[in-house]
Amino acid sequence: RFCRLHSNSLWQTDFKLLDNDDWICSYLDDHSRFITHSREFSENPTGEIALEIFMKAVKKHGLPE
Repeated sequence: RFCRLHSNSLWQTDFKLLDNDDWICSYLDDHSRFITHSREFSENPTGEIALEIFMKAVKKHGLPE
């Protein structure tokens, strides 16, 4: 099982194609499964989008270890 022992030690990112053909990108804490930030968008997923969402999560919750 992949799960960190402490909250905020690692975040994961996930892109998912939705039924309406939009995408959602989410960052979640590997220990608690808490979603630190998420955003739905219509363009194809890119590293720039992932970085933008990551920076918003960091602004709210600080950097993961």
